[in-house]
Amino acid sequence: MDYDSLSYDKDMIISLTTENQNLHRRATRYLNAAGSLIRDNHILELGALDAQKIIRCVTRIAHRELPKISENTGSEAIRFLSAVTPKGILTFSDTIDYYADKVYNICNENGAVSKIFMQAMRKICLKCGLNIITCPCPLAPSEKIDHIIIPSIKLAFTVSNKHHRHENNIFRNIHTSRFCDAELLSLCKEKIAFNHKASEEMISEAVKIMQQAKKVHDDLESFYGKHIKFNEVNQISSEVITQMEKIMNK
Repeated sequence: MDYDSLSYDKDMIISLTTENQNLHRRATRYLNAAGSLIRDNHILELGALDAQKIIRCVTRIAHRELPKISENTGSEAIRFLSAVTPKGILTFSDTIDYYADKVYNICNENGAVSKIFMQAMRKICLKCGLNIITCPCPLAPSEKIDHIIIPSIKLAFTVSNKHHRHENNIFRNIHTSRFCDAELLSLCKEKIAFNHKASEEMISEAVKIMQQAKKVHDDLESFYGKHIKFNEVNQISSEVITQMEKIMNK
């Protein structure tokens, strides 16, 4: 990096960096608001469902698909398959296709049924000594699981909703209406519909702001790019690669 030349663009770089940070903070606030509305729908649905019926369903599937309880606890890798990006919500569902030939797909727009199902299935998988890949929901990563993948037995459990739908290798679709009291859920129908609409608008606005931030980032990158000594970068990269190859070949 030619820092002497870079210093001539200092004021513009500082201005663009500040603008980029502010845009990302705004986008985060919108996503937090969307997450709050989505969590409210979880709570509304929770009051109308039969949690024990969900657990019994999980237990039956686990008995049919998973090995017996093991003395050794399985391991867990946390991976995000979905994210809110300047291009909208993207999901790398090809990862599920790569690891799983058999998929149980939980169809649940409000999230309470799938939350209980996936948390219970995760615990059983680990007790069975399985090594699993757990994929959290990007809007509520500490609360909700979107996918569980078990590479060793080529099995996966996924959640489908308006943000992401998995369609390949589906062995069984689990429609969550079977676990809910339709009359109780209908009492919350207007609130749930409002939350869905409002959260979609919040996510849409966050995406627009992220697009602005991407443009600012590109402008910022252009200032750095013209001052980078690429010959030196390429030389250092080549040296590091050579060193790593020597280590790997030992």
